[in-house]
Amino acid sequence: MGTEHECVIRLGCDAFSYPVNFDLSRESVPWKDIQVTRSLLLGGLAQASVLAGAPGYIKLSSKLQRFVVQDWIHEVPERRATYGDALIEQFNDLNWISEHSGGREDNGVFDSIF
Repeated sequence: MGTEHECVIRLGCDAFSYPVNFDLSRESVPWKDIQVTRSLLLGGLAQASVLAGAPGYIKLSSKLQRFVVQDWIHEVPERRATYGDALIEQFNDLNWISEHSGGREDNGVFDSIF
């Protein structure tokens, strides 16, 4: 018989705690800009929960990254000027995203449910 593995992710939030930023402010990045980071972190947690127990470093889903960047640039179109259309358009190419991500592929396990 195989051994069962359980993955438990506990997230807690203290309403009176704030992250310490490098400039010691409560929020050093405008919320519209940090949203992309928060979305990728949440996606990474979801992917990790699906792939719990997988050995080694797994790339963050290219489909997730594409979705987050496309949604973010749709919500904050003024950032196109900051990053340029050429870079933003690269996020339409799943191969480009994968080539610029660390780790190994997860064989599409997470992508199939995304």
